[in-house]
Amino acid sequence: MTIDSLNGSTLVDITNLVVSKLAAHCEQNQLVLVVDTSTTLAELELDSLALMEVVFDLEEMLDIALDPTALLSLHSVSDLIAAIQRERKHAA
Repeated sequence: MTIDSLNGSTLVDITNLVVSKLAAHCEQNQLVLVVDTSTTLAELELDSLALMEVVFDLEEMLDIALDPTALLSLHSVSDLIAAIQRERKHAA
């Protein structure tokens, strides 16, 4: 997906993007895990640096900036998706 194709993205598009980014992290770290919205960040073995790298990539792709303090309360993939959706609504 390109930034242009994400400008009018739906919740499904955002979900697919987040899940694919996190699945790539799993593959890169040789984790055998099916990533979906119920997957916890602990299951993904994301340390703070890895989480920030994923978030930075998503922010660039979606042209948003997530509140760094909000990242502290993320526990699952669905939490990350919800934070992205809140920011997109706020920015609109």
